[in-house]
Amino acid sequence: MTQLTMSRRSFMKTMAITGAAAALATTAAAPKQALAVEENASTGEVKRVRSCCRACGKVECGVWVTVQDNKVLKVEGDESAPQSRGHCCAKSQSSMQALYHPDRVRYPVKRTNPKGSDDPGWVRVSLDEAFLLAGQKLGEIKDKFGGQSIFVMCGTSRVWSMGPYFSMKQLFGTPNAHLAYQVCKGPRHFAGIMTDEMGSPWMEVEAEPKVYVQWGTAPEYSNYDCTNRTISDVAPHAESHIIVDPRVTPLGKEADVWLPLRPGSDGAIVLGWTNWVIENEAYDDTMVRRWSNAPFLFIEDKPWLTEGWLPEANGGIDMKTKLLTEADLVEGGKYQRFMVWDENNNRLTYWDAEEGKWEGEEHRVPTDGRFIKHPLTGLVADVWLPTPSSFADPATEPDRFPEGADACNPLGLPKSPALFPGEVEVTLKDGKSYKARTVWDAFHDLTSQYDFATVEQITGVPADKLEEGVRIWTTRIDPDYGNGGLHFQLACDQNGNSIQNNRGLQILSCITGNSDEPAGNRGSTKTQFNGSPGFFGMQASAPFGPAAKVWPGRDYSLEDMAKYVQDFVQYLLDNNSPLAERYGNKVPSHDEAVIIAKRMGGAMLSSQSWPIPKTPFERGAAQVDAERFPLNRYWARWADSNTIWDACLQNADVAYSVHETPYEIHGGVCQSGDIMNMGNITRSWDATKELDFFADINLWFCPNNGNADVIFPCDHWLEIDTTRVSQGAGGMFGCGCKAVEPTGETIYDPDWNVGMYKALGVPWNTKDPDAAPAQNLNFAPQCASVIAEWTEKLGDDYDASGAPSYLWPDHDRVLKDNVDAWKTAEFPDGPTWAQAKEHFQKNGWMDCREWHPERWGTYRRHEMGWRRQQAGFNLFPLIDLHPGFMTPCGLVEIWSLICEAYVGDEAKFPAYVEPPTSPISTPELFDASLADQIDTTDFMLPEYVDDLKAMPENSFLMTTGSRQPVYFHSEHRQLPWCREL
Repeated sequence: MTQLTMSRRSFMKTMAITGAAAALATTAAAPKQALAVEENASTGEVKRVRSCCRACGKVECGVWVTVQDNKVLKVEGDESAPQSRGHCCAKSQSSMQALYHPDRVRYPVKRTNPKGSDDPGWVRVSLDEAFLLAGQKLGEIKDKFGGQSIFVMCGTSRVWSMGPYFSMKQLFGTPNAHLAYQVCKGPRHFAGIMTDEMGSPWMEVEAEPKVYVQWGTAPEYSNYDCTNRTISDVAPHAESHIIVDPRVTPLGKEADVWLPLRPGSDGAIVLGWTNWVIENEAYDDTMVRRWSNAPFLFIEDKPWLTEGWLPEANGGIDMKTKLLTEADLVEGGKYQRFMVWDENNNRLTYWDAEEGKWEGEEHRVPTDGRFIKHPLTGLVADVWLPTPSSFADPATEPDRFPEGADACNPLGLPKSPALFPGEVEVTLKDGKSYKARTVWDAFHDLTSQYDFATVEQITGVPADKLEEGVRIWTTRIDPDYGNGGLHFQLACDQNGNSIQNNRGLQILSCITGNSDEPAGNRGSTKTQFNGSPGFFGMQASAPFGPAAKVWPGRDYSLEDMAKYVQDFVQYLLDNNSPLAERYGNKVPSHDEAVIIAKRMGGAMLSSQSWPIPKTPFERGAAQVDAERFPLNRYWARWADSNTIWDACLQNADVAYSVHETPYEIHGGVCQSGDIMNMGNITRSWDATKELDFFADINLWFCPNNGNADVIFPCDHWLEIDTTRVSQGAGGMFGCGCKAVEPTGETIYDPDWNVGMYKALGVPWNTKDPDAAPAQNLNFAPQCASVIAEWTEKLGDDYDASGAPSYLWPDHDRVLKDNVDAWKTAEFPDGPTWAQAKEHFQKNGWMDCREWHPERWGTYRRHEMGWRRQQAGFNLFPLIDLHPGFMTPCGLVEIWSLICEAYVGDEAKFPAYVEPPTSPISTPELFDASLADQIDTTDFMLPEYVDDLKAMPENSFLMTTGSRQPVYFHSEHRQLPWCREL
C-alpha cells in the first residue's frame, strides 16, 4: 500500500512555519481589510472592467469588475459570456477578499535559517536581489550537475502561470517537470492523443446533449472545465441523465439512471458497455469501418515487427507492430499502408496513412449536411454538421478513381472493410502463409470477458442497470448524430490505470459517433489566441534542412491555402451545398480568400519547423522516470511525481524506502504549484528539504514554500492582463484585463518567467529585435557558462551587463506574442495587446464558431480535412489537408501503435486493471483474518494492523476528492465570505 499520511507532529510543524510566514507578510505590507467593501467617501470615477475570473483556475467565467480609486468594489457575471451564462460563483465574488487579504505575500523574501528550522527566518529583499540569488544558485547547480538536476513545478491552470509546462523546462534544459497535469486532465489528454486528438475527451456540454452521461465528475460544485451554471441547465434539459459515480452527486439525485460503481472500477464498465455496443451493433458503422483502425489486419505470430517512422500529433513515433502492412507482403512495399479485408471485393486492400486515402480512390468532402443550432442561439453561432462520407462506388463515381477501379475494386463494388472476417490467410514476403485477424475481432476478444454479469461482480452495479444506461445513451434521438459525448473528468484521471481507462472511454465515444459531434467529445477549443502567456519563449529556431519530415500534401503557402479556399467554395457551389451560405454563396475574391485562409491557420506548418526529426521518445532519454515509465518519455509533458521526489531523496536519511534513480535532483522552481497535490506529503516535504535551492512564486506563505530559499510575490488575477480561451470545448475566447494596479513589489508571472531567463542569462526573445525591453528587470545574468554560450551565438547582440535589452522583452510584447496569430480583416497582421484588449472590452467574449468556422464551427472535421495539426490546445496551422486524424495510422486508434511501440503488445488495447489497493487486489487490508499478510515495507500506518484486528467490522474503502463549491482545492479557506457560505 502507498504512503497515506504525514504524522500529526509533521503537520503541526508545517503549519507553524506557514503561520510564521504569514506574520511576516502582515508586517511586510500595509494591512488592508479583507472585505474591501467599507464605506468609500471618494468621488472618484467608478468604472467597469470586463475580464475573466480565475478564482478557481478551472474555467473561464466572464465577469465585470467594478473599480473606484484603484480599488475593486465588486465582481459580477458578464452577460456576453455564453460559457458561464452570465453567472459567476461565490469564489469569484469573494476574489477581492483574496486581493486585499493582509496575509498576501507582497514583497520578495529569502531564507536565513536552515531548512528544517521551525522559523525559516524570512528576510525581505528587493525583486532584483531575489532574481540575482535565484540566478546564482540555480546556475551553480546547472553547471555542477547539469540542467536535468533541476525540476520545475506547476499546479493549477492559472493560464498565465504555466511556464514549467514548457518555457521553464527550456530555460534549464531539463525534462523533469512536476505537474498537477499528471493527475488533472493530463491522463485524458494523453489518452486522447493516442486515440484521436490531444484533449479530445473534452465534451461540448454547453451544446446540451440529448442524453447527459456524467461520469466521475460534478461540475455543478467544482466548475471543472464548464461552469456550475451550465451544468445546472444541461442536466435537467437532457431527455435522460445518467450518472456513473460511487456517490450521489448534487445533481445525481435527479438522474434517471445511477450506476454506483466501486471506486476505481470504471474500466470494467467501459469494457462492458463497449462489449454491448459491439454485440448489439450499436456502433456507428462509418466511424468504425472508415475512420478507425478496427478493420486493420494483424498476425499474432508474424515473424517480425514491422518498423518505420510515422507522424502523429506529438511529433512522431518509431512504429514496431504486428499489424499487417504492404511492406510485410512484398519487398519494397510501404509500411504506411495498413491492410484490411474488403468483403465486397473479396480481396486485400489498404488504408495509406501517409497519403490519407484508401487504395485507389479519392476522398470526397461531403457537401450535404445541415447547420445545428446552439441552445444559446443569438450568442453562439450555428455549427455545420456534414453528412458522413462513404467509400467510392465505381458504378456511380468513376471520377473518384484517378487510375480506374479495376485493380482496387475488381468486382465493381464500393469497398467494405470487414470487421469479423474470421481468419484471413495471407502470404508474406518470406513466402510462408499466416493467419490474420482484424483489430475489431481481437478487441472483441477483450471486451467479451466483460459481460454485464461479470461487470456486476467487479463493480457492484446491477447488470440490468448497466444495460439500461448504455441502451439509453446509444439509442439515437436524432438519427443524424449521437446523443452526446461522455462527460468523464477528474475521477477518471486519478486512478492507477487512468490512461487506459480514459482511452477506453474515448474509444467508446468515437465508435458510437459521439466524438466530434453536437455536444460530443470535441476536444480543445480552437482559436488563434494562445491562452497561456509565458508558456512559450520567443526564440527563433533554425530550419531542419534535409532532415525535415516531408510527405505528400505538406507545405502549402498562404497563397496556396487561399487558392484552396476558392476552389473549395467553387466545389460547394457546384454541388449546391448549403455550406456555401457560409461564404455568401459566391467564390471569395483573392483578398477575401486570404482572410479565410488566415482564420484557418494560414500557411501550413512548415516541414522545416515541425516535427523535430528526432522523436519525443528519443529526445526524452534523460527524463528521470524514462526507464520506470516509458510512455512518459514519449509524452514529454511531466516526469512522474514520486520519481522526482525519489531523485531528491537519494542521500536522505528517511524511514521509508526510496527508489533508485539514474541521477539526483538538486534544485527546483515552482510556479502556481503545490507539493501536496499528489503523492505522500511527508515524502514531498522531505524531498524539498533536501534541495540545494528551491524558488517559489506565490500569492501566499504556505506549506509549498516552507522549504523554499526565496519566494517571489505574484500578482492576483484582478491585477493582471492575459489572454483566455475556453478550457475545454466551450468554444469562446477573450481576455483577462487588469482591473487595478498591484501593490507592493508583486510581479506578473510571465514577467517573472522573463526575469528568470535573464537571471540565468538565457534570452527569452531572439526572433524580434524590435521588441521593447522590460524596464523592471535591472540585474545582470548570473550563470557564466550560459553567458559564454549565448555570447558566442549572438555576438554583440548579447548584453550581459543587465541593461534593458530586446532579449528580455516587456509585458506588452510578451502578450502580443499570444494574440499575434489572430489575423483578421481588422487586424491583418495580428493586433497589439492593447488593440486585442480594447476589442474585448468593446465587444465581449468571442465565439470560435463565428471567428473560426472551418476549424471550430464545423463538426466531423475529419471528413473535411480540417483536423490534422500538432498537439496543443490552440488553433495551430494545419499539417496537411488529409482527411482523418493526427494519429500514427491517421485514423481513430483502437489498437494503439504508440502503446505497442513503447510498452509492448500487452498495452495495445485499453485493458482493465484492478486498482493496486482494493478489496480484490489487497484483501488483507479489509479482512482482519488476513491482517498478518499486510506488507508494511512502505506502510506509514503501522498501527493499522492491530486496529483492523481489534475492529474487524470497521474497514472500508474511502474515496476522496469531492469538491466544496466555495473552495478550490486548498484555496479560499481564509476568505470570510467563502467560510460563511
